[in-house]
Amino acid sequence: MMNEKKLIEVVKTNNPSEPDTYQRKVTVYINGQYSDFDIVEFCSEKGIALTDMRLVSRLFQFGLDTLNYVWKDGITDPVTLYQEALKYTKTSLGGNL
Repeated sequence: MMNEKKLIEVVKTNNPSEPDTYQRKVTVYINGQYSDFDIVEFCSEKGIALTDMRLVSRLFQFGLDTLNYVWKDGITDPVTLYQEALKYTKTSLGGNL
């Protein structure tokens, strides 16, 4: 789970004279919450094909909690898992993606 207090601290350190600093800092913080290795390990454990890392890398935008929630027996390719996670995320956001 993401630490909201830490995210607010990151936002507060934004330097207005460098407009892209905020976006970079927040992106680095959010990406740091999930390890690429964790996603690869998840795929290995669930039998998701790791033959094309370009496809597996699309899963890195989702947290492990989302991937665990949408994974079902029979999903063995990263594209299907990605599509399920995307549908779930879109539904969770009220269809506003």
